Amino acid sequence: MLNLRSGIKVERTIETLAAAIQSARNVLGAGGSGVEHFNRYLLWASDQERMLASIMSREDLDRLLMTRRYWSIQSMDPISYGPALTSFISLEVNARIEGFEEEIVLLRASYDVWNIEIQQSSFGDHLHAVVIDTNVLMNYRDHLDQVDWSELAGTARTQSIGVAVPQVVVSELDNLKHVNGKMIVDGVAHEKRWLATLALGWLEWQFPDTSSRTLLRAAAMTPAGPTPELYAILVDEPLSHSRLARADSEIIARALNLRGVAKTVTIASFDSNLIFTAKRLGLHAVKMPDYHEPPTDEAIAEEAT
Repeated sequence: MLNLRSGIKVERTIETLAAAIQSARNVLGAGGSGVEHFNRYLLWASDQERMLASIMSREDLDRLLMTRRYWSIQSMDPISYGPALTSFISLEVNARIEGFEEEIVLLRASYDVWNIEIQQSSFGDHLHAVVIDTNVLMNYRDHLDQVDWSELAGTARTQSIGVAVPQVVVSELDNLKHVNGKMIVDGVAHEKRWLATLALGWLEWQFPDTSSRTLLRAAAMTPAGPTPELYAILVDEPLSHSRLARADSEIIARALNLRGVAKTVTIASFDSNLIFTAKRLGLHAVKMPDYHEPPTDEAIAEEAT
C-alpha cells in the first residue's frame, strides 16, 4: 500500500512504476560483463530513486527500491566480487520488478473501486470520498443513506460519493464487542458492545463477498433537488501493512492515501481531536451532526392527518 505524495494520482504512479519495470528489464537484457551489469544497475537505481521520490513517501521508496541488497551493491567492489556479480545484480533487479508489479496490481484495484461508470459516456469518474471513524458507524450504521454527505463534503448534489470505512474501524468494532460501557445515541444510552455488534453486522451484510464497494442509494430527483449516488467502500489493506499505533492516526493516513484515487477527500467524525489533526495535515474535516432516529411511517402518517 503506497503512501502517495500530495497531488499525486494513481494513474501517474502506475505509469511511473510501469516505466521503471521496462527500464529494469532493459538492464537485465543488455548483456556484457559483470562490471557493465553493475554500472547499468547503479544508473538505473539512481534514475528510479529520483523518479519515485517525487511520487511516494520515503518509507515506500526504501521498501520498494533501497533494500538491503541495494545497499550491499552500492558498497561492493565489482572487480573483486568475481563472476557471480551478474547473478547477484540480476537477483535484485528481478526482485524490484516483482515488487513494482505487485504495487501496480494494488493500485489498479484501488482505482477500480473509486472509479465509477457514467451513463452516456465511455469514461468513468472518480468518487468523492468521505472517511468515517468507528463512532460514526456505530451511530449511523443503517442510516448512512440519510446523511447529507454532499453538504458535509462541499460537493455538488449531482456528484457521487463514497463513504469510506478504513479497515482499522472493523478492528476497533471487534474489540468493542467485549467492552463494557455506555454510548449515547439520539439521547438514549446504549451498551457499546451492542452497538459495535450491530455495526459489524451491517458491514457483513453490505460486504458479503470480496467486493469492496456497495451501493447504498441510487441517484434520484426529489422535491428538494437531486440526491447523488452513494456508496459504502471498505478501505482494504494488504497483510504486509503495518498500522500506526493510534487508530485516529491510521484513519488520517488512509484518508491522505485516498487523495490519489478520490476526486476529493473529507473526514467526518464526532472527534474534535481527529478533526483538528486532519485539518492541520491539509485534509478537509468536518463534525458529524448528532444522530436522530428517523420518524417511522406510522408517525409520518399520523402527522399528515
